[in-house]
Amino acid sequence: MVELIITMAIMSVLMAVVVPLFTFLHRSFTSMEAGTVLPAATQQALSGIQNRIVESRRLFDSTSVGALYMNQLPTLSPTPVAWGSLPVINSNMSLSISSGVFVSTCVGDSLFFASTYGTYALSLDTTSATAPIERVDTFMFNYYYLAENPSMSIAGKPVLDLREWHSIPYADYQQLSLISGGKSATTVLALENQKSVSMAWDSSSNTPATAFYVLTPDGGIVTAAANYTLQTATDRILQPEPMIRIIEGAASGGFYYGVSRNGFSQEHSVPAYYKPTSWTGDFPGGMEVMIVGPASSRQVFVRLVMTAQGNFKGLMSFQNVLLATARDLY
Repeated sequence: MVELIITMAIMSVLMAVVVPLFTFLHRSFTSMEAGTVLPAATQQALSGIQNRIVESRRLFDSTSVGALYMNQLPTLSPTPVAWGSLPVINSNMSLSISSGVFVSTCVGDSLFFASTYGTYALSLDTTSATAPIERVDTFMFNYYYLAENPSMSIAGKPVLDLREWHSIPYADYQQLSLISGGKSATTVLALENQKSVSMAWDSSSNTPATAFYVLTPDGGIVTAAANYTLQTATDRILQPEPMIRIIEGAASGGFYYGVSRNGFSQEHSVPAYYKPTSWTGDFPGGMEVMIVGPASSRQVFVRLVMTAQGNFKGLMSFQNVLLATARDLY
């Protein structure tokens, strides 16, 4: 009986020591995992955006023209946050907050632009090995935005996901219009039959109601309907997806993660650039976007702050930035 009592006493002491140690190690593994995989996944997402930006054809911002083009987007799922906004392109603005030419209200929390999809070499006569080749450029529209994910929450609020949307390829209308009459219809038919491209876009147009064209089965080019809606890409790798996805929990109990909301981060101020004299609300969250510089060499800056919550104390935050040079209307 005495031995049993002694054994139980020893077990109680061991439990008192082991359980807190196990809890500490468990929390440490979770925070270490979050600190390792989440920054890497975030940087990968920003690199994906950069790969599109450097091939930019035209950038859209929070102006009347940008709003008109935004209206051509299809219904997106999930829906962008109601408070989302494109940045305002400011050629003379500095990216430095301390400069005298920094404008806080030019900050946005999304990106919308057209970039190069590819250049197609089209055979104008598939029955001949020596047939002339016509080269035609194509473009695609890209939209990066924030959306709420109600299936998870951090600090009592739905997680914010960074989402991407891409369009089908659009042929360069200006290029097609310059092709001589004898080749024009043949080139259009080659685009349709060889590359499944059925639409063209005039990238110089500020009026999207008349900027899109239908490539007809007889080789013609006809203005699309005024209420034309951009079509979602059919390419499997361009389907709408969350941009930051990781497999967590291999060495821990897992954690929730998402783009930071305002005020969530202690280590990284959110927001850092958008600081008007008086404001309340959710905009811009942990994604701050600015576009500065002349059209020939725009500077696109994206600051992305992520938040993680799991089996560790408080909220963890991670910051990544993107600065890329892009051409606009070339």
